[in-house]
Amino acid sequence: MNLQPTPFGSLQSARPAVAAAAASGEVEGLLLAASARVEAAQTQDGVTVDLLVHLAWHVINIEAWPLCGHQQTALLVAAAQRQMRTLLADTGLAALLIEQGAIEAQLQQGLQRSTADWGLSVDLVVLRQVDIPVGRQIEADVDHLCALRQCRDRRRAAFC
Repeated sequence: MNLQPTPFGSLQSARPAVAAAAASGEVEGLLLAASARVEAAQTQDGVTVDLLVHLAWHVINIEAWPLCGHQQTALLVAAAQRQMRTLLADTGLAALLIEQGAIEAQLQQGLQRSTADWGLSVDLVVLRQVDIPVGRQIEADVDHLCALRQCRDRRRAAFC
């Protein structure tokens, strides 16, 4: 039996509803959320970053859901951490800061593939926080300003 997805602010607030739904056999359709912290990950250009990724998913097949919600969440968070590290190894800092939507989509697709056998559907992946070293942040800000100036100069040249 499918339920209407029920959003939860945190996994902690979801536990009573998941337990009640599991007891009644109606876990399918519940929308769950958790955060995955990825610390000291290396980008392609050797910058160490810390990330916070928010995940939202729902149960699509209770028979394929062999673990309790907490264990399932821990596995999903670990999978997100591994995949994010792999994505970062192929991504430079500039691309990480500029193309977050594409990185989120790649992470969501990877998680969809790896969790399909678990009876879960990953609905949303949001890269919430990217912490980079202060020196690299200054460099990134300067590069961003230079890119904005070049864009402005090209527009001015096009109108003249």
